Amino acid sequence: MAGLLALLAVVVTFIPVARGQGDATLAGVAVGAGPGEVERLLGPPEDRGSEVFWQGRDGRNHNMIQWQYGLDETRIADLTVTFIDGRVHQVGALAGNWQTSEGLMIGDRLHKAERLYGTAIEDLPIEGLTPHRYIRGSVVIRVITEAPSEEILAIGVESPRQTSFDAADSSAGKAWEHPPLPKGEAPDSPSREEELILPRQRYY
Repeated sequence: MAGLLALLAVVVTFIPVARGQGDATLAGVAVGAGPGEVERLLGPPEDRGSEVFWQGRDGRNHNMIQWQYGLDETRIADLTVTFIDGRVHQVGALAGNWQTSEGLMIGDRLHKAERLYGTAIEDLPIEGLTPHRYIRGSVVIRVITEAPSEEILAIGVESPRQTSFDAADSSAGKAWEHPPLPKGEAPDSPSREEELILPRQRYY
């Protein structure tokens, strides 16, 4: 389970979107929805999480918070809703009967996702878990399988927008600064992973 959570902690980069299709939702929640709309659909979350603040490379201040539903004794949620700057950035499911607007659920087989959403963009496996990404309207559907099985273990619907970060630990609102370098030496360009990992985030 820890490996699955770690795998799903990466924010998807921008992918060209398919036109002429409606945006997929998960548990009825749409990317871009506000907290009030989510609460009307799902009720109050069992855990509203702690708000995280950081200053992005775009020079603006941002905030993120994650709501959790269906918490078990291990404090792992069946469903999470992650807000960035007050709008849903991602909805993710690890268990339960939650489904996408097209009817994809945990426990379905990968061929059903392919039938609903077309050819997947596959990322490299991590600890035997493989993420498969699909485009539906202007959002990304991400499903996770564990080879050799094609059973879907997790589903997420998320924004394709790459978020700009400049923080490693920004819960107090302090912007990240590069460690001191020898005189005359320039800092390295941020790696792809550094650009895409949300501070203190655990998706799904």
